[in-house]
Amino acid sequence: MEQLKDTTAMTEEQLSTDAKILVEKQSKTLQQAFQPAAHIVIGKVTDIINRQAIVSYEKNLLPYTQPALATISITASDIGRQVVLQFTEQGQAIAMGFLTPALSPESKINNTGFDIIQDGEHCQIHASKSITLQCGNSSVTLNSQGEIVINGENIVSKARKKNNILGGTINLN
Repeated sequence: MEQLKDTTAMTEEQLSTDAKILVEKQSKTLQQAFQPAAHIVIGKVTDIINRQAIVSYEKNLLPYTQPALATISITASDIGRQVVLQFTEQGQAIAMGFLTPALSPESKINNTGFDIIQDGEHCQIHASKSITLQCGNSSVTLNSQGEIVINGENIVSKARKKNNILGGTINLN
């Protein structure tokens, strides 16, 4: 009878230990389930198929390629660029942004002197001295003194209603 009591006590003790382990595992699993995925990988845009970016990356030293959702605009001109990828818990890649090379301490910051502002309906280009649009032998230049120069083989001005030419002095030929 003593032996039976010892076995019962041991079994209850073992069950208690197993229950504690199970509760700890479940607690860790719940903690992991409620934590946001923080899996970030550097990948590369390899293709655009049916308006969807295809990205490649390495995971555990093995190459992977898959379609990716994106928080940024990705076009065919971005093929070959490095992209920051984040993954959902289901493994869906999301392109979060493009990488740019880090500046070395010796390199100077390239201050381009212009800004492009666009909102989908309008685009503004701001420059401190001048802006030139050029195509072949044609160009339009705007400068900071308020001068606009239009050059081309033929210049056509069309209006469906009025075509006003206003100025302090208008020179023809």
